[in-house]
Amino acid sequence: QLLCSALLLGSMTVAAVLVRTRFPYVLAGWLWYLITLLPVIGIVQVGMQSMADRYTYLPMIGLVIAMVWALADIVLRLKTPPVATALSSLAVLALFSAATARQIGYWENSETLFSRTVQVTEKNYLACNNLGFYLGSIGKTAEAVENYRKSLAINPRYEDALNNLGHALAAQKNYAEAIALYRAALAVRPDQVEVHNNLGNALSETGRMDEAMEHYAFVLSKNPLHANANNNYGIALAMKGRLPEAVERFKAAIQTKPDYAGAYSNLGNAYAVSKRLEMAEAAFRKAMELDPRDPQARNNYANVLAERGLLPQAVAQYRMAIRLRADNPEAHLNLGMALVRMGETAVAREHFQEALRLRPDYPEAARMLGR
Repeated sequence: QLLCSALLLGSMTVAAVLVRTRFPYVLAGWLWYLITLLPVIGIVQVGMQSMADRYTYLPMIGLVIAMVWALADIVLRLKTPPVATALSSLAVLALFSAATARQIGYWENSETLFSRTVQVTEKNYLACNNLGFYLGSIGKTAEAVENYRKSLAINPRYEDALNNLGHALAAQKNYAEAIALYRAALAVRPDQVEVHNNLGNALSETGRMDEAMEHYAFVLSKNPLHANANNNYGIALAMKGRLPEAVERFKAAIQTKPDYAGAYSNLGNAYAVSKRLEMAEAAFRKAMELDPRDPQARNNYANVLAERGLLPQAVAQYRMAIRLRADNPEAHLNLGMALVRMGETAVAREHFQEALRLRPDYPEAARMLGR
């Protein structure tokens, strides 16, 4: 390819020089093309792309100059009637307009762009990965996984696809394969902060807290302001019973990212377990202010209200949590227990039954229903 390209460029340059006297616009246009193309032919690469369509925008002006002046010469030599010339020009413009409209359609969004790229290129692991990333961002997880696997079939050591596939599988609770993929990505490049964070999350979900904490510690050693790692490290510390340290991590996450609803909710949980109920209530209120549709934060807030003896308010929050997520057995159990304390045992029984329907092996719900 390199040899053929060099021969083609050389031949066309020689031809432009030979006809310079009779057709000077050919040499002018060709030199414009060559000179403006030089900075972007990849000898000195700027940015991620060695080649890009936009690199041809200025050089193509030179070729258009040569073609337009050549066509003008042809029209004059053939003495083409002005009407025919105008109609021909309009026809060419119409064809170019149609082609432009079609091409613009491929750039409508990332899905159309990378789907087209996959169609017209071969072994394009980057395009497969990017298409998968977009599909995952709009909730099409199965299609995203398929494209990540295509990317890795082309390049098994592509760390972005390894990480992205791991993240997609973790969302499907396939933690074992996700962990293996994260480890493969780190084998390619060990210092990837986000992969360490994702691996820590997957290990935490499988109960391997000590290993997860090692990865969170690595992330924070590289970026102490990583909000997600601080929050996740806090969760792991809380599950290990190290509540004061967990509280500090949640606060660090919030300091970096003040609108982090999940960190406020986790801070509320840590305060609640520590019996610092007023502080827990304030944290849950902030979490719900930032994310009013979080059923778990609302359920946990209701738990604090119930523990403080504010049963009517707690019942209202439990009911709202159930409206946000009807299939939450924990919220049904908690609502039933609050209703029992208020003497509404018949309604409470319905919620204990619903909790058991949703989770047949729920011992607390079975015990309360038996009582």
